[in-house]
Amino acid sequence: MKKTTLLLLFVFITFQANSQSIEEKVGKLLKIDGTLRNIENLIDRTIEYQKKTNPTISDGFWKNLEGKLKTESLEEFIDIVTPIYTQTYTEEQIDAIITMLDSDAGRLIVETQPSLLQELGLPIQQWSQNANAYIIKQIEDRDKNMSSSEELEDFEKDFKSKYGLQILNLEDFSIDQEHNIGSLLVDFGKVDGDENIIKILRVKNNSDEEITFEKPLFLIDDDIEFYWGNTPIAVGETRDLHIILNMEKAENERYFSFSIRPSQGENIRIGVKYNAPKKELQFKTSSEELNFKQTKKELSKPYIFKIKNTGKKDFYISDIEVSQPIAYLNYSKEVIKTNEEIEIRVIFSKEMIAKYDIEEVKLDLKVSLNEDKKGDRFGSFGEKIVSFVIK
Repeated sequence: MKKTTLLLLFVFITFQANSQSIEEKVGKLLKIDGTLRNIENLIDRTIEYQKKTNPTISDGFWKNLEGKLKTESLEEFIDIVTPIYTQTYTEEQIDAIITMLDSDAGRLIVETQPSLLQELGLPIQQWSQNANAYIIKQIEDRDKNMSSSEELEDFEKDFKSKYGLQILNLEDFSIDQEHNIGSLLVDFGKVDGDENIIKILRVKNNSDEEITFEKPLFLIDDDIEFYWGNTPIAVGETRDLHIILNMEKAENERYFSFSIRPSQGENIRIGVKYNAPKKELQFKTSSEELNFKQTKKELSKPYIFKIKNTGKKDFYISDIEVSQPIAYLNYSKEVIKTNEEIEIRVIFSKEMIAKYDIEEVKLDLKVSLNEDKKGDRFGSFGEKIVSFVIK
């Protein structure tokens, strides 16, 4: 009898688990791995920031808003990310991940990960600085790494045997001595940043079948582009493979490698170097000073400052400091792309002016503009401060 009861209980639990929808499983995974907790913390920080910006609004309003956000926004977040999870993992893999994270070892990983990442921050930053210094030194010493004719000849033979491709202009390139020997190096050198630069790799298909190329691997940024043509390279055909340095995106000294995937043979490793001018944040404002008119109603008319991105680098408003808590601010947190414009709307509150006993209604705004690198935790970002005033 006891065995029968246990068996029925096991069947019931299994049925319950299997009856869950994929959306419910993704929601459970987000809860177990701490993602939803991080979103809730983000909501808390956002509410606290808005409370400081709008000090006259009651605590009851903020508490009610927080409850709605943590209910409706979390559901919306799960709906948005579920397709990403289902495209990345099968349902069986999601079940396996949940089982792992729901174990003692899995819970330990989730609980210790935030503090571990915090502890790793300084070592990773130090490593990043050392790696960057090493890269710069290697770039400065690049003339010492020029390939000899013997090395180029050996490279050409090896390349032909691996991929069935003969490089007809190998003298325009060199072997990447700074990564794995055998990788091809495309060195754009020091560029002025005005026009795109194209390096052409001319190859001939010496194999006995046509060859196609797939999207490059490990190419994170879009400063390097490619054009192989829209058709496979036929047997015996000569084709120019275009490697393009996009000057709209390229900046600073860079050295990295990626892989091209041909339809036969191994991946082709290619190193890239260039030294391009740093792009500065450039913008113009409609006006930097507006005159305040007496507020007859509870709220004034909107005072509007406009910022237009006139440069080649995207940026966003990371913070606005106000000299007195007597007005409400409204502005977009989205990235401002080239030729786009953003408005900062300022509305004075007669109630706040009276509350803080303000005699001279003058408001200074310090607007911080940051490069669009929000996801780069260890990067150094360009920043500009724009000052506005309402007198």
